Amino acid sequence: MVLSYQDRGTELLGWFLVAAGGAAGAMARYGINLLMIRTIDSGLAGTFAANISGSILLGFFIGFTQDRSNIPEEYRLLVAVGFLGSYTTFSTLTLVSTQLFEEGDILRASVNLFGSIFVGLLAALVGLAIGRAL
Repeated sequence: MVLSYQDRGTELLGWFLVAAGGAAGAMARYGINLLMIRTIDSGLAGTFAANISGSILLGFFIGFTQDRSNIPEEYRLLVAVGFLGSYTTFSTLTLVSTQLFEEGDILRASVNLFGSIFVGLLAALVGLAIGRAL
């Protein structure tokens, strides 16, 4: 299939929106991590805070936009794929948990991994419910 110039422009806009949202999400993620390190001396808490707040925000955004056809797809690319995709950090969650397991800190590793998943699921459900209710 050959894309027309208009299709290529739309596709290029999508790439730009994901990149712009991703840059903003990465900076927000870094800010949350710095805040947690400075206030409670814990980078682990920064990862947890980013993942949980990102879960509730993504749930809210999807719940709010799901049945509203008047919201452009570009907003989903910017917010859900770009910003929140970059803001949350599954790779950091799994790496830190693995390092804690390797250090023999089974309790902290388990709480970090399973707590993040469980609380993240609850946060996503709450966000969906709130978004759908609005």
